[in-house]
Amino acid sequence: MGSIKTGFNAAVKRAKIKHFTPHDLRRTAGRFMVESGVPIEEVASYLGHSNPSVTRSTYAQFSPDYLRKAAGAMDLGSIESASGRGDSKQKQ
Repeated sequence: MGSIKTGFNAAVKRAKIKHFTPHDLRRTAGRFMVESGVPIEEVASYLGHSNPSVTRSTYAQFSPDYLRKAAGAMDLGSIESASGRGDSKQKQ
């Protein structure tokens, strides 16, 4: 192997993956770190982002807290309580 780029391109070609670059691996690593609960500031440092807001804007949607909040938005009980309809339902 002459260079990392040559080896990477050969591996991608052998795997028959189209439109895949080394930067895709960087994004995947960042996403996995955030999904595992690594603080955004640490992910930013690892990825070499000088400003954590760049990392936050790209990866925050993958954080466990963000995902819990998004899932919580679909909780019908809290929607009904917020709308005032939760108390008027008959218990079965």
